[in-house]
Amino acid sequence: MLTRLKISDFESRIKIQRDRIRRGEYHHLGMLSVISLDKEKDQTLPADQARVIGRVIDLMGNRVPLAISNDDQDILLPAGFPKELPDIVDPNWPGRQTLAEKTPYIKQAWGDRASGETIINNTSMIVCMPVIKLIMLADPSSPLAKLGWPMVFCSADGMGRHMTFLLDPRKQEGFFVGGKFQFSTRLSRAALPVMASA
Repeated sequence: MLTRLKISDFESRIKIQRDRIRRGEYHHLGMLSVISLDKEKDQTLPADQARVIGRVIDLMGNRVPLAISNDDQDILLPAGFPKELPDIVDPNWPGRQTLAEKTPYIKQAWGDRASGETIINNTSMIVCMPVIKLIMLADPSSPLAKLGWPMVFCSADGMGRHMTFLLDPRKQEGFFVGGKFQFSTRLSRAALPVMASA
């Protein structure tokens, strides 16, 4: 089940987000580093990863631009999202906070992190839900840079719908749909730099 939203709701939000990205109707926030997901009843994440790092999608050094629509309604991925996830530091390694030449890495698989797959607009989409937090690296020129690792906190909206991350691996497009979100700080709209259309 997709958060309580109908497939038609996902179709319309995806179309709106694609149009906003195409027209450049957004402001750049920073580089998305981690998508943090809440635990699921039947999650298949290996026990050591679940215990140490939780259910996350970690982009490591392959961060992607994160933006917000001009009307503050949509979190956008204007440059898309990679279909292959990078390897992550082995959570069992004691020195995982300090990367070195001999740091051990393990595979990060969609099968361990995704909630499943669905068909939207005749396209197979990877589904990850519920999204509870987005962690980004702010651009040095952005007011968010003072925070170091600013976050976007996600929660259920008034109708109990949680944010869902959808990935079209064929087109390498990602979408955040449903729920509500707020930033870890208050920012003036005028303070956010405009990002050119992707």
